[in-house]
Amino acid sequence: MVVRILKERYSVFIEPVKDKPYYVRFRQLQTGLTIQGMTHAKGTMVNPRFLAQILERFNIDQPDFTEGLAATKKGPQAV
Repeated sequence: MVVRILKERYSVFIEPVKDKPYYVRFRQLQTGLTIQGMTHAKGTMVNPRFLAQILERFNIDQPDFTEGLAATKKGPQAV
């Protein structure tokens, strides 16, 4: 869910980090900005602290992101 919102609304894509199954890299295509961090469940769950860092890195307002998340969420879901 989080990854879909980042991709659709902010053009931020996720890619695996070679030889590190618990790490992922988020990349914004327009700016070339990236951030790499550790995830849970081999890249399927993002820690709230890491999510806050992602939003900060790509200059995404938290209320705007939360609004987009609430609009699409239909129940408990993984990243």
